[in-house]
Amino acid sequence: MTFPMIRGRRRIMGICTKDVSFTLLPSAPVTLQLWGSADSGICVMINLPSVELLESRHIFPCQYTFKVIGASADNFAARVVAHVRDEMQLTEDPPFSFRAARNGLHIAITLEPHCESSQQVLAIYSRLTGIDGLVMLL
Repeated sequence: MTFPMIRGRRRIMGICTKDVSFTLLPSAPVTLQLWGSADSGICVMINLPSVELLESRHIFPCQYTFKVIGASADNFAARVVAHVRDEMQLTEDPPFSFRAARNGLHIAITLEPHCESSQQVLAIYSRLTGIDGLVMLL
């Protein structure tokens, strides 16, 4: 089965489904499920790594990097930082940086909090998946 590729701003015509596996880090497979239509574009669902996989790649406690991309409207960056701060029960913001896209429609935030456990990493991922305006979470 072939999967239609999207180049630039073209959208998939009709509905398609395809599971794709790839590696973000050496030996850290992540499964994606892609689906879409001419009206909605492509949607992606990511199965996050397990506790065992996180613990095999990181020695906790450690500094963990989260990359969040979303719409630059509605104080997206401030809401992302606040979600992480609240989940970790911090009094100050975790270390972060951000960069706006050239067109100004999106913003990329890199957060590097000191996480105590793999469960805390997964809790932060879970909290961030529900934020309005989210485009991508790595």
